[in-house]
Order: sequence, then C-alpha cells, then structure tokens
Amino acid sequence: MTMKASTAKASGAVFGAIALAGMGVASVTPYAGDAVAAPVADEAASPLLARQAAASAGVQSVSNVEGSFSYDQGSLSSTSYIAEVFNKAAASLCASLPDYGIVQGSPRVTVDGDVDNAFEATVDEMAEGKGAKTLVMACACASNVPGGGAIANAEVSGVSLEAIAQMAGA
Repeated sequence: MTMKASTAKASGAVFGAIALAGMGVASVTPYAGDAVAAPVADEAASPLLARQAAASAGVQSVSNVEGSFSYDQGSLSSTSYIAEVFNKAAASLCASLPDYGIVQGSPRVTVDGDVDNAFEATVDEMAEGKGAKTLVMACACASNVPGGGAIANAEVSGVSLEAIAQMAGA
C-alpha cells in the first residue's frame, strides 16, 4: 500500500500539529469564517463608564479627600515580626532548594595578599575591635505586592568591608 506525496505531507502536518499541541507548543483553532470582533469599550478611557461601574459596585465618590501620607525609615520592625513574615516566605520559596549538607558555623575570614597586616578572624572577633557597625536596613521580599506585609526595617550589626580593609592596612 503506497501513499501519495501530498497525502503524506498533509498527514505529517496534522500529526505534527497534534504532537506540538500536546506539548503545549502550538494550538489548533477552528476556523470561524469571516467573523469580526465587536468593539470593546475601554473603561479607563471613559470617565463616565468608570463612574457608572463604580456606582454599580457600591463605591461612593468623595470630592475632597484630605489626609497625610508619611513613611518613617527610623521605625524598626521587631525580630518576632521579621521572623513571622519572612520565615513563612522562606519556608515555601526555599523549601525546594537542595540540602547542600553545609552546617553554618562561625566562618573565618582570611585576609592576605598585598596588605600590611594579613590576618584570619571570625566576624565576632573583628566586631570586638573597632570594626563593629550597626545600621538600619530595609528588607523586602521581591514578590511582595504593593501594600503587602513582606517588608521590614531591621537593625543589623556586622563588620563592613571598609573596616576589614583598614584592619589589613590595605
């Protein structure tokens, strides 16, 4: 039994489209004839339509709104708040990461090379000297939505790279 070349091409195209559609790569859409889409009103472009839609949803219009908006970067989030918000996110977002088998301890920093004072120390040891610094830093989750709670100001202590360079005499 032999197949004509045109039939083979047509069936190959059909089977290829089915395979691609099954993989989510292509879609097969039925022919709708010469249908013309009806125009859709753009509510953002029409203030009257926007007001009518808001009124039907029970939204009340207020002509004069007064208030103040302020943001205080000096306010600190409590450790318990930060843990509550970010541990939930870390548990779900980071749970799929592999376990690398590394136990975090007190890592030592080695400073050597073209410096006057090569040394090795932990962050705690460097902080005991003149290297300790405390700053207020903002922390926000990259997936936080506007008005979302995954944002905090925290007081963070550590040793700056500038202090390490000074300790090494670089």
